[in-house]
Amino acid sequence: MHPTPYTAEQIRAATKPGRMYRYRVEFTGSPPFERKMTFVSVDAGGATIAETGQPQQRFTWEELRKHAEFPAATVQTHDERVTVPAGTFECVAYVLHREGEEETTFYFAKTMPGAPVKYVVNVSGHLELTTTLVEHRPGIDDHANDSR
Repeated sequence: MHPTPYTAEQIRAATKPGRMYRYRVEFTGSPPFERKMTFVSVDAGGATIAETGQPQQRFTWEELRKHAEFPAATVQTHDERVTVPAGTFECVAYVLHREGEEETTFYFAKTMPGAPVKYVVNVSGHLELTTTLVEHRPGIDDHANDSR
């Protein structure tokens, strides 16, 4: 497998309760819509995530890391600066070649371990899907004021 952009520990350290991603999703030929993903609760073992139109789900940090794990033979990476409505990010782009003519590019911000800030799907050289980060909130550190 190709190395993932972040370790499970990096994702855990970057994720606080209330962390939120809001995306604009655009399928070619369809009106755009928004998708929101919020970390409802987090602990040492993982996180419970609420996503638009889905029941809440519990994931371990390792399961979240594995969302960006691809066979080495199918992926190429390069650095790229990406500007989306949520900001400009220095990213590692993962270009994934799947069976047939599908190419998916995920843009992972180097300083924001977690979900990509953008991803694009092309099929046979035609743009099919773009998912773009519109807003990101880091969440609240429940232990920021602990005296422990």
